[in-house]
Amino acid sequence: MAGVRSAVAALAMIVVLAAPARATSSPFSCEYTFTSWTGVFIAELTVVNHGPPVTSWEARWSFPTETALLGVWNTRITQLDPYRVIATGLIWNNAIPTAGTMKMGWTARAATTGAPADLTVNGLPC
Repeated sequence: MAGVRSAVAALAMIVVLAAPARATSSPFSCEYTFTSWTGVFIAELTVVNHGPPVTSWEARWSFPTETALLGVWNTRITQLDPYRVIATGLIWNNAIPTAGTMKMGWTARAATTGAPADLTVNGLPC
């Protein structure tokens, strides 16, 4: 019986290791940085476009804890609830050319913070 369990465990490991990578690759790479103090933080998001030029962009993410935005720069951010936000470009940074970079930032109030696990740009993981 122990031999059967070992074979099943080994087969399960092979299946997990053989699972394909994410089918959709993203043309965007992102760097999310933040500095926090007691109850507040400042954060910046840098997006690099490795694909074809885009004429507009939309970034979405969720904060790990309840967050209240205080101010933003180089973007327009809509806070859907205390956790989820949507950021969009402004007239001067809405287009991102191939190999181009866009940088935006914000200040916020939160008990703690961290990098989001669900960051997307134009619906693609970043």
